[in-house]
Amino acid sequence: MRWLISAALILVATACGSDVPTFDPLFPDPEPECVAEGMEGPRCPAGQICLGSRCFEPCESDAQCSIAQTCDDGVCRTSGDRPDSGPRPDVPPDPCDLVTCDTEPNLACHPTGTCVQCIDMTRCSPAARICDLAAGACRDFVADLICAPCNEDFDCDGGRVCAELGDTNERVCVIPCPGGVGCPQGFSCNADSVCDAALGTCTGMRNAVTNAPCMVDDDCTPIGVSAQPDTCRGEDVGMMIPGRCVHLCGTADQCPAGFICDGTTCVAM
Repeated sequence: MRWLISAALILVATACGSDVPTFDPLFPDPEPECVAEGMEGPRCPAGQICLGSRCFEPCESDAQCSIAQTCDDGVCRTSGDRPDSGPRPDVPPDPCDLVTCDTEPNLACHPTGTCVQCIDMTRCSPAARICDLAAGACRDFVADLICAPCNEDFDCDGGRVCAELGDTNERVCVIPCPGGVGCPQGFSCNADSVCDAALGTCTGMRNAVTNAPCMVDDDCTPIGVSAQPDTCRGEDVGMMIPGRCVHLCGTADQCPAGFICDGTTCVAM
């Protein structure tokens, strides 16, 4: 019986003149960068490899790739890239893909796309071993400083931990607050259960406590974080006279210990 059915299907197919159906190649990208050899379409620049409709630089080690890339399966890729369809839709483009910092000696690309002195401790010397990610600069470590920049937990003292705070490009020593409690004045427990500045940024609070010099408001905050207006006070840009960073406040509990809120600014008691 089965052979009769099969024979009938063959006869029908022959009678209709049907061929095996063919389809154009499917590309996840609307406009592929390249196509495989033997197909009509764009080609990669000389020396690059076409993989899944995208062009890649060949490599044997990470050293042959740009700072933002690693050597993966013989080609340089940006973290999160899918060779068949580009970056995942839930991953924003890396600003460092558009920036080249190797034209300047000893500079690295900060996550914001700014060329800086360091993005981790490997670029810092023993004389200034801590990479202050918020500023992209190598610094000495001051153990008891509020929101002290750090590399690892062992840099921090007094039960504090080295934490990266949200999207603020900060890596600083902060107090853990398990259960959402235990933060000192001026700080509140964030979603990662560490004590962050109740207002503004941890780096901004540190700059205010240390009277850090500034020429513009953005000097008082981490790279890439927009500063509140008037956080740099007393500067004279025309005369190149620096001012000092201040921490803005609305209530006393937004100022660190030893400071009071005069209505707009935390001032030392």
